[in-house]
Amino acid sequence: MKIRLNEDRNPSFPFDELVAIFDTVEQASAVADALAGQFPDIEAVDILSGPDGVRIFDAAGNGHGSRAHLVRGLQHAGSGENELYLVDEALRGGRVLLRVPCSPADADAIGAVATAQGGQMVVWFGRHSMINIPNS
Repeated sequence: MKIRLNEDRNPSFPFDELVAIFDTVEQASAVADALAGQFPDIEAVDILSGPDGVRIFDAAGNGHGSRAHLVRGLQHAGSGENELYLVDEALRGGRVLLRVPCSPADADAIGAVATAQGGQMVVWFGRHSMINIPNS
């Protein structure tokens, strides 16, 4: 499984992705390593950290052009605003964001792996839904 560290490739809000916050890049990488054996269909995960991670995440969408700014504006109008700022605050505080593409059927199992490695604020995002993991 490829780990993309601070690659500026997609500033949009995650869809069909599980996201989790970690204290260190090593914790997030350990999740990717654990998932590689259990979920061979996952080709890559994204890890954002440090000032580059904050810039890439771009909570306001200002640094990625008019389309990203429009997407972020729509997210701020919907239920995603709080999550955007919680992630932004975590990144600015030195924490790490892990994004894992996954289906809703795999979200609980992937979330359990993330939680076991110290993941917090573990959430699965669908196109029009958000599920906190563990889903209890």
